[in-house]
Amino acid sequence: MKHRFPFFAVVVAALLFLGCGNHKNYNSIDEKEIALLDTIWQRQFSDAQGIIALYDSIKQTTAEEKKGVHTLNQCHFVWNSGEYMFSCRGKNGDIYELPKQATRLSFDDTIVAQFANTKKIGKFADHYFTLQAMKKGDSFNESRDGITATVFYPIRALNDNDYNKLHTIFTSKNKELHDEYLARLKFPLQNSGCTDGLKSVQPLIEKNVADSELKQEILALYDIFTRIMPGNKAPLSTLKDANGKEYTFADFKGKVLVIDVWATWCHSCLSNMHRFTGMRYWFKKESDVCFITVSIDRSEDKEQWLEAIGKHNMKGMLNLFPDCSVQSQFESDFQISGVPRYIIIGKQGEIISAHAPAPGPEMAAMIEKARFAEFYTGPGTDFQNITLDEAIEKASKENKHIFIECHTDGCVPCKMMKDKVFPHNKVAEYLNREFISLSIDNENGEGPRIMEEYDIKMFHTYIILEPNGKFKEIIMTTETDIDLFIEKIEQIKNRK
Repeated sequence: MKHRFPFFAVVVAALLFLGCGNHKNYNSIDEKEIALLDTIWQRQFSDAQGIIALYDSIKQTTAEEKKGVHTLNQCHFVWNSGEYMFSCRGKNGDIYELPKQATRLSFDDTIVAQFANTKKIGKFADHYFTLQAMKKGDSFNESRDGITATVFYPIRALNDNDYNKLHTIFTSKNKELHDEYLARLKFPLQNSGCTDGLKSVQPLIEKNVADSELKQEILALYDIFTRIMPGNKAPLSTLKDANGKEYTFADFKGKVLVIDVWATWCHSCLSNMHRFTGMRYWFKKESDVCFITVSIDRSEDKEQWLEAIGKHNMKGMLNLFPDCSVQSQFESDFQISGVPRYIIIGKQGEIISAHAPAPGPEMAAMIEKARFAEFYTGPGTDFQNITLDEAIEKASKENKHIFIECHTDGCVPCKMMKDKVFPHNKVAEYLNREFISLSIDNENGEGPRIMEEYDIKMFHTYIILEPNGKFKEIIMTTETDIDLFIEKIEQIKNRK
């Protein structure tokens, strides 16, 4: 006990100090109060309960008028909560108790800005926004920062949490935070291109961020990557085959082009080439799909290029290279900063994705969607943002059945259905006419309850309920044949 006494003695004394004082300083906080809070919070936490208990004790014993103390206490809570969550890599179950205590902070607040600057401002922002995203029910992985490359977590696609974070940051007036995230934007732009979400951030940067060399660099990157956003015409730089015959992507009008950008010096390119050739084999009967490799090797490495084509079983497809001794126009046009890189171009020469997923189910779904692009022009299936009880009430009024799509974040077949089937005009028209549809993440929100109630063990799973909410049937399928999928659901719906 003698080792713990000094700490608790300081806490008690500090709490008494914070509970009294000059209440006329409504929003102020003096150096003594800052030092006392720093002392109280200066410890290591091994669980969430310790963080919550200390935060609550300070909150409950501090006079309500001490607004600055309460704000600083919340800053300490955010910092220590984030440090604990990220130290355990989000694996400890008790981390989900922390967001319940989190309140909103403004980075324009002097106290918040000064506290963040005494730490690492980017790290403090990561902690804060992770807590806010988890507070609305998202998982740790969905909530953590996806903008920055890190060795601790696999790279994931940017999501709404990342975009909301960027909107909040670049709407603020915090210059240090602006500079931190301007620098961070380089990675997602170069790694994933200019998504619609990133594009929506550009006007905020132009309007709210002070002019600087870094700002101009990021806006220049925006300009470059905007040109290769989905829907734009693909650049037509010249490429050559082994015999010197020249090609541009305009030569393949009417076909979906699937391109593997690689190099003979790239180990991961060569080790994964069999996946690309396997994808080609999968679509071998589809005359409207063409698989191409484009090497960025230099002209002096042509022999190594030809040797690699033979060694890695690439002779059954068209193999091209720019035939340049310096960076080629193709590399500049598509901003090739690393390989392997995959590109998909539509039948009319439009870019489907200049940063396509690696060969696998997601790429296959993207290819299929490009093949039948005319069937994906509508808004897709109307998965409604309501609870199951609300869906039952609505279905009863409209005399519609209920269709529940159950998925998990890591389910690859679920993603394939989401990308290929539910956006399809025919599927959307059918489900929107006959059903009230819900998309349920079985790891978050009311998902675990639904999973337990209907005894769901596997994914991809669909639950069909009658208009009054009475259970009808469960179906487990990853059916990408549009007509067959509709037929299966219709049979269940009409079954007596």
